[in-house]
Amino acid sequence: MISPFPLNSICVRCLARRTYSTSLRREAQRSRLPARPPPSGAARLVNRRLIALNGYDAPHFLQGLTTNNIRPGQTTGLYSAFLTAQGRVLNDIFIYPTLQSDSYPPLFQSSSRSEEPTFIIEVDGSEASKLLSHLKRYKLRAKIAIRLLEESEWNVWSVWKEGGWTAYQAPSSPSTGSSADNRDNGGIIIGCTDPRAPGMGRRIVLPSDRKPENEHGEQVDEVDLDAYSLRRLLKGVPEGQAEIFRETALPQESNIDYMGGIDFRKGCYVGQELTIRTHHTGVVRKRILPVQLYGVPSSSSASQQSEEDDSARAPLKLQYNDDVDVDDDNSQQEQQEQQEQQQQQQWPAIPTGTNIFRLGDAKRRSTGKWIRGVGNVGLALCRLEAMTDLKLPGGRSAGFSPDQEFGMEWVGEDGKMGSPVKVKAFIPNWHPRDESKGD
Repeated sequence: MISPFPLNSICVRCLARRTYSTSLRREAQRSRLPARPPPSGAARLVNRRLIALNGYDAPHFLQGLTTNNIRPGQTTGLYSAFLTAQGRVLNDIFIYPTLQSDSYPPLFQSSSRSEEPTFIIEVDGSEASKLLSHLKRYKLRAKIAIRLLEESEWNVWSVWKEGGWTAYQAPSSPSTGSSADNRDNGGIIIGCTDPRAPGMGRRIVLPSDRKPENEHGEQVDEVDLDAYSLRRLLKGVPEGQAEIFRETALPQESNIDYMGGIDFRKGCYVGQELTIRTHHTGVVRKRILPVQLYGVPSSSSASQQSEEDDSARAPLKLQYNDDVDVDDDNSQQEQQEQQEQQQQQQWPAIPTGTNIFRLGDAKRRSTGKWIRGVGNVGLALCRLEAMTDLKLPGGRSAGFSPDQEFGMEWVGEDGKMGSPVKVKAFIPNWHPRDESKGD
C-alpha cells in the first residue's frame, strides 16, 4: 500500500527535521512491496475525486483559472493545473468535457442544464473540498453550477497497454466530428489520452457500475492502485498534493510544463505572470525527478557480502527491485515473514522532505528533497546543476561529476541519526536534454 504522509499545516523545510511517530513508520514498513506493474491493465483511481461544472459560462470560467487552454467546442479531456495568484500550484488536475452524452446518467438534476457545456474536473481526493471552495470563491456572477460528485457515482480509471493501445478505440464519426479519442462502440467516452509521459495510457471516467472494455467489448484486467502508482513513479510523473506540494511547488519545477499541462500562448489566467516569466527567462534550477536508492545499510551475514557490494554501486539505469531471498524449506507463513523482514531492512520509510546532500560534504548542503517512494524507487525535487548533467542557461555548473554520490540521513526511532542511504537521480527520456532551450 502506498501511504503518502500528510502535509497539512506543515512547512516543507520542517518535514526534513520532523521525527515521525513510531506507529506511522512501522505501518509503512509492514506493507509488502507491490509487484512490478503488468504490461497492461486498468486501475481504478480511488485516491481521486470528481467535481462537475455546468453552465454557459463554464468554458470561460475555467479558461481564466487554469494553465491549459480550454478551446471552444472542446471534445477531449486535458491535463492542467490551478495556481495561486503568486504562481504556486494549488492542484494538478484533468478536465473532461462531457459532450452531453446520453450514455451516462445526468450530472445535474435540472433537464435544462443538459444542453449547456458541462465539464468534470479530476483532482486529488484529499484536496477535493478545498478545490470546491476555490471554485466557488471565483464564481461571482458566472452562470454556472458546481457540485462535488459522490465517490459512489463515478470512477476514474487509468488504462494502459505497453506496445500498443486498443481500449476504447473506434473510427471517427462524420456526423459528430468526434475522434476515436472520445468514442467507443457504446457512445461517447469521457476521458483522454494521458499526455504526461509516453506510455501512460488513457484516463477514463465511468459511472460506478461500469468498467473499461477493449474494442471487442471485453473487460480489461483490473489491477490495484499500487501498480498504477509504481508505474507512474518509474516514469517520473508526480501526481497529487502529496508529491506536488500545495501552495509551495512551482509548475515548472513539478514538470507540469513537460507533461503538457501549460499553454504558454494562452491569455491571462490566475498565476500566469510568474509562470510566463520563468518560461521566457529559462531559469528552472530544480525539477522533480525519479530516483533510486542503493547502498542501504544492513546487518547481513558474511555470505551475503558480495551481494551487498553490488548493491552499494550506483545503478546505471532506473530499476525497481522487489526481489528478496527466502528459504523454500520454510512454511508459507515463515516465508512471508522472512520476505517482509528483508523488505523492511532493505528499504526504510524515508520522511517526506528529507535533505539530499553530496556524500563527503561536511556541511550537508542540500542538493534536493525526498518526496516519496516505493521500495528502492521514488521521486525527489533535485537541483539540476548539482545532481544531473543537464545543460542549464549560461552553461552554469555546480561541479557535477558522474562519480559524485548523494545520500540522505534522518532521525530514526531511537532518536539517533542513521547512516546515509545513497540516492541517484535519473532524467526521464521524455525530458528535454537541454534546459537552456525554451519551448
